[in-house]
Amino acid sequence: NHILKNNQFYLLFHHNRYKKIINKLKIKKKISVLFLTNHISQWKYQSLITLLQNNDRYNFNVALLPEDNYNQDYNSVYQFNKIEFKKLNIDLISSFNFEKKTWIDLKKDYKPDIVFFSRAVIKNKFYYSIFNFNNCLTCYVPYSLFIDNNDKLQCATLFHKLLWKQFLPFNDNLNIAKKYYNSNNIMITDYLGCDLFKNTKNVNSVWKNKDFTKILWAPHHTIDDFDKKNFFSTFLIFSQKMINLTIKYKNNIDFCFKPHPGLKDKLYLHKDWGVKKTNEYYNFWKDNSNTILSESNYQNLFIESDGLILDSVSFAAEYLYLNKPYCFLTKKNFNYDLSLNVIGKKIFEIIDKANDIDELDNFITNSILKNDQSKIDEQKKLLSHLNIANKNNAQASQNIFDFIDKTISN
Repeated sequence: NHILKNNQFYLLFHHNRYKKIINKLKIKKKISVLFLTNHISQWKYQSLITLLQNNDRYNFNVALLPEDNYNQDYNSVYQFNKIEFKKLNIDLISSFNFEKKTWIDLKKDYKPDIVFFSRAVIKNKFYYSIFNFNNCLTCYVPYSLFIDNNDKLQCATLFHKLLWKQFLPFNDNLNIAKKYYNSNNIMITDYLGCDLFKNTKNVNSVWKNKDFTKILWAPHHTIDDFDKKNFFSTFLIFSQKMINLTIKYKNNIDFCFKPHPGLKDKLYLHKDWGVKKTNEYYNFWKDNSNTILSESNYQNLFIESDGLILDSVSFAAEYLYLNKPYCFLTKKNFNYDLSLNVIGKKIFEIIDKANDIDELDNFITNSILKNDQSKIDEQKKLLSHLNIANKNNAQASQNIFDFIDKTISN
């Protein structure tokens, strides 16, 4: 079935259908927009929501999809996310009817004209595949600014080809996609998830010591395999050493542990960790005088931080927008060239890297505490180069909204 749908004739037929949908929407008074999300930490549509709220023609809903890859119980994930979305004044819709014990047909119940996906959904066994929304304009902004080497999977699968529009960050993203298909449905807009960093107001602080230097540590979940391509995590190497570092700096630095949402479950199953050790580790960060644990969205933490320690590739691109020092934790004998895409290689070349705790401590002293401006200037220059298509440095949300609004207005 999918082989048939991947051929040129079907794709042409499919994209012609969008023209008919646009003509219908041009005469429609109210436009209904549906956003599909999997987790608050992957929620990148907030700045676009703000623009929709300010325009009477649009109403929107946000629904939480079931996770395919982490076997968590939907109810607990929904309850957690519902609280987080409430902080953004969004009433998160459950895609599961808890009374009837059935999955909800969102298309039937909410009748969206435009649907925004946060990740590729093509084989979902319920009502959430792109094929279920065939009478809507389907849009996609990736939940992460991808820099790992997974080009086809990230922008050129059947899901991506079927979309009405992919709104991607940089010209490099377009060139990547063009290697696989005509890419006529791609528009370069800058990265929506980084709009917030261009407009850094209204931040509620979660740090414990207001006057301390504030450093984030964001380890990735890929602990399963040391050598495998795209398995960047250094958590198992640095976990205890990071605790020692927080103790060393207990009088002048606040540290925030910001693990990938998938890390905890993998540690629960790990032969050297398990549930008890993992929970104790997470609690250390929650309870100590100069440490915090963050398991919700990270944008405000980025804005408030003075520096970032990471091995998560999506953060490597997003933190570039903040003009602050950051350091990538590396593994010895790991082939980074093989695991990064063209954008990733450009970023990796210029940012600070540390292979052990002494190099990391050195980075904290020289780059964060002493504020190394030359490295920041290099980062700014790279971002301007990547973002050359967005000449006026407009917000991505404005670029996306203006395009959609113009397309469906008479």
